[in-house]
This record gives sequence, structure tokens and C-alpha cells, in this order.
Amino acid sequence: MQPRNLRANQIEQITYERLFADLGWFYERKEGAWAAFKSDSQLWGTLKNKRPAEFMRGRLVKSVDNEELAQTWLAFLGYANEAVHDRAAIFSSAPGSTKDYYELVFLRRPLSHGAEHNFKLDVKEAVADSFEGAPDPKLMLAAYLAREFARQVTPGARQHREEAVKRLKVAGLPKDQQDQRLNDDNAYVDGLVLRAITYLFPEFVGYCLFKAFGPEVHTAGRRLLDNGTFKRLFAEADFKVIKEEIEQGRLELKPDDVLLVLWNLFRECLVKLIASSWRQQWMLAPNRTRFNHAPTTREALIRELNQLDEYVGETELIRKWAVGINKAGGVYKHLRAVLKAASA
Repeated sequence: MQPRNLRANQIEQITYERLFADLGWFYERKEGAWAAFKSDSQLWGTLKNKRPAEFMRGRLVKSVDNEELAQTWLAFLGYANEAVHDRAAIFSSAPGSTKDYYELVFLRRPLSHGAEHNFKLDVKEAVADSFEGAPDPKLMLAAYLAREFARQVTPGARQHREEAVKRLKVAGLPKDQQDQRLNDDNAYVDGLVLRAITYLFPEFVGYCLFKAFGPEVHTAGRRLLDNGTFKRLFAEADFKVIKEEIEQGRLELKPDDVLLVLWNLFRECLVKLIASSWRQQWMLAPNRTRFNHAPTTREALIRELNQLDEYVGETELIRKWAVGINKAGGVYKHLRAVLKAASA
């Protein structure tokens, strides 16, 4: 039996199921939950007053898998490496072990982001640096939507290669020569890395929000879900439409759209990182997945972010998405201004 299924009937999992249902999202606390609920919702005792249609928008299902949510939330808190490489441990590790992430993910509210701890997760220290209380489902859902957005709007490896081959006009070359041309192309490498680090985006978002609000970040979920593209995805879960609008240049980039601003900011910082000596290290890394999520990579990405924040405090960043950041005089000041009193 899947470890998550063994915890499916714990009070916090049932509570999250109900809280997400009140938000219009189905929380899959065990394997096959949605299929069973859709088949006969009246037999689903923990959601007696809910029906499948309440979680559907046409053919789209507004559902979130608790294992994926746990991964994303762990990344949001600053522990993307563990989210990617220790996924199974979230539900399966023994209480009190060095990989007992369950309490941190589902039962605590950390006071600081993992970046403040050099992106190294010591479970006992992390739990000590938190206060008791289950995380706000609205903030968890916002983190999940951020990661899903990054995953769905970023072209897959095959599509990305085909587009680059066409753009560089190297379709007629042998594969080894194609590879050489592609690896020398900045745009291709940027996209390749971006596709491989989608869990770093919710971590990046989490860092920005912790910097903007400190421990009060845990009260910001409602305002995030009521903002711009977050609001659209929360209501409809239609990532395909958003992706098409981005690709066709039809998605209006408003300066107070938190998700789009942070996505463009993330990409800006990533491009700067790749343009540094990091790129050569990445090319030579024996395990790129490990390298992508190593503390050194994430620390370098955050340095790029903070340098940009300091730069904007002195002069303007000439980017369409940075209008609000320029006006506020910094990234974190802009987030505070847009989301206003996060505790309200």
C-alpha cells in the first residue's frame, strides 16, 4: 500500500480534504480518490454535501494530489532539493527520523524560508523554527498553482529541441552536430534548464513572499488567490489557455499580477545565472538534476534576485513586467504594496 494511503484517514488529511472542498478544489488524500468520489459521491462520507460537478469546469477537474501538494509546499518553504529527491520520505519516514518531513509539511508554520538556513534542511531545527498549526490551504494552493504554472507553460524537452532546431536551421545536420549547435545556443540552454527546475519556481516565490512579509506570509494566501493569473487558475484551473495566451502574446502583463511578475523575474534571474560560470559547471555536471537543485545553485539564484532588488532601488529595470517593481523601489516592496496588509 502507498505510504500516503496509510495516512489518508488521519485527522489533518480529512480536514484538508474539507478545507480544499470549501475552496472548490478536490483534495486527493489517497490514491484513486477522485475516481471513487466521482463514481459515487454519496458513499464518500467525509464530503457528504459535495458533488463532483462542484469540482469541475467543463472537462477540467479542479483537484490537487496531496503528494504533489506536499512536494510543492516543501519547495515553497525553501527545500526544493528534498521535495524532488526525497519525495517518498514525506509520507513514509518514521516519526523523529532525519527525513520526517510530514510534521513540517502538514502540521507546522515555519517562521523563515530555507534560504535563511543555507537551503539545508534539519528537520528538528526547522520544526523548532516554526509555530504549531496546519498551513493555510489557500497559501498551499497558491504554491501548488505556481509550480503547476511553471510546469505547464514551459515547453517539454522534445518540443523545445524541435523549436530550437527549426530556429537555428540545423535540421539537416547529423545529431552530434545538432547537439553542438544547440549547446552553444543561449536560448536553448536557458529553456533546457528552465524545464528541469520547475520546483525551484515555488521555492523562489516562497522566498520572495517570506522576504516581503516574514512570518505573516501565512496569512497571504487569500490575497494571492484573488490576484491576477492566480485568480484565473484558482477559478478555472485552465493552464492550457494561459499557455496559449503567453505563446501568442495575448496575455496582458499587468504590473500587479503577482504570478506573472514573479515568473518573469525568476526567468530574468535564471538567465543571468546561466550566463555566469554556472553554465560551464552545469555542462560538466555528472548529474544535472542534483546540480540544478544543489544549495549552491539556489544560493546563486537568490543572489541574482537580491542584486536585482538592490539595483531597482537605485535605478529602473527596463522590462515591461518590472513597471510596478520600479515604482515601488524593489521587489519585496512591490509585493507588499500589491498584496497590501497580508494579515487583513
